[in-house]
Amino acid sequence: MGGLRRRVAGHRRDHYRRSHATATEAADAGLAGNALAFNAYQLIGLGQPARAISEKSVHAADQPDVEPGVRALLYSRAAWTSALDGDANATARCLGRA
Repeated sequence: MGGLRRRVAGHRRDHYRRSHATATEAADAGLAGNALAFNAYQLIGLGQPARAISEKSVHAADQPDVEPGVRALLYSRAAWTSALDGDANATARCLGRA
């Protein structure tokens, strides 16, 4: 990976971590899950494992204060991550919840 791409990836990772921390501090599970989902997308793009972070976004989606539309979005993003990971059962489960 080139130096510029690596630097940009590091800035994005830091941004998603700060976003997650801020959303968690604000007790906004939907925004926290969104930050985790975007972090998972970035990891996938870099060819790195993203499943654990994606599963954390699903946990955030299940919190009672998360709006139904946000919950559906987080589950659909987790389905995509599971599909790329080759897990058909998790993909179907997430799509069913979306």
